[in-house]
Parts: sequence; C-alpha cells; structure tokens
Amino acid sequence: MLIALESEESVQVLDTYLLATARYLEWAVQDVFSESHKECANPGPLLKKAREDGDMSRWQFWKSRMAVLGDDGQMSQETRDAAKASLARMVEVESVAAQ
Repeated sequence: MLIALESEESVQVLDTYLLATARYLEWAVQDVFSESHKECANPGPLLKKAREDGDMSRWQFWKSRMAVLGDDGQMSQETRDAAKASLARMVEVESVAAQ
C-alpha cells in the first residue's frame, strides 16, 4: 500500500501496485481501517508532504489518493475502476464505524 498510495512512482508502477492494493482492500478493508489509525513509523514521501500542510491521518490520505488516482487518465481503466470501488468501500467502512 505504501508504494501505491504514498510514493511517487511511474504510471506503470502505480498502475500495477494500485490494482494490487485495491484487490487487497476488497478482502481486508476493515482490518486496514482499524490498523490505519495507529501511528505509522515510516510514512511514504507523499504522506510526509501532505502532513506538512496540517494533520492528516493515513486513512484520509489514502482515501484522497484513491480519488485522485481513480480519475487519472494515465491509469488503465481496470485500475481506475478498482480505485473507485476501493474508495467507495473505504467510505462505507468509515460510515459503519461511525455508527
């Protein structure tokens, strides 16, 4: 997940890793949500940069990256669709947890 969502990589690398991350989230989104609220020891460069502008949780950052990459025309259609589905699932898990 770190490479797909927190690193600056080539489109080809992102396309591969983002698709794998989206597939992983299909099965483990609840566990990832629970674990994401723990302090991360090694945030990736993009998360570090985002945190310079203010406090941002890893989960919120991942959601924003899924939204951006899901609309990135350089990604394959399969990857964009998977990112959008992951984002929807992430929002769903958040909503259930808030109840």
